[in-house]
Amino acid sequence: MGTIVNIIAILIGSSIGMAGKKIVDDKIEASIKNVLGLSTIIVGILGIITSSITINKNGTLQSNSTLLLVISLVIGTLVGELLDIDTKITNVIKKFEEKFSIGGFSDGFIPASVLFCTGAMAIVGALNDGLLNDPTILYTKSILDGVVAILFTATLGFGVFFSSVSVGVYQGSITLLGIYLSPYLSDALVNNICLVGYAMVVSIGLDLMKIKEIKVLNMLPGLLVPIIYALIF
Repeated sequence: MGTIVNIIAILIGSSIGMAGKKIVDDKIEASIKNVLGLSTIIVGILGIITSSITINKNGTLQSNSTLLLVISLVIGTLVGELLDIDTKITNVIKKFEEKFSIGGFSDGFIPASVLFCTGAMAIVGALNDGLLNDPTILYTKSILDGVVAILFTATLGFGVFFSSVSVGVYQGSITLLGIYLSPYLSDALVNNICLVGYAMVVSIGLDLMKIKEIKVLNMLPGLLVPIIYALIF
């Protein structure tokens, strides 16, 4: 369901962008990004609380997997930095932009598709939708993508409209994978994966608000650490 909403948001955003190219100025764009960044941070924090804190029978709160969260983020970021994932993906985007710089369709389709599909929210959100039937992250991403679609379409053209196809194929595949794997994954493992993912969502919010520039793509290997931990222990 989350991916369907995401597709609709991009289609609506692209339509608005085509209809009113001069509605959104730099000031409005900055304000909207700040609000969306704050909303993303809130979603991430609430997700961390839900995934890491349990209520005991006596009513006390117990924090779980905090150390695993820290280890996952550190190891994941270290691996990501060594592999230089962020730079490699950025270079791919630049090559696509240079290769398809001629023609209105490619100008919008390629950069929008890459932007909407390479973020941590796309991966974590689609997994959450499949594993937990929780599309909250994808709903938040839908709002972000809808706004970006307005801005992109206003400047890059109608190709952004068709980037919704890329999102449908990419996120839909991840969600289906999550549904298929869910019977084989313990609740603890799913919670730990989501815990790490929600921490990355907070990072996305900080980056959107320009509070701190964080290469979230370099953190993505951290999602594999809880799986490795579960296999070993």
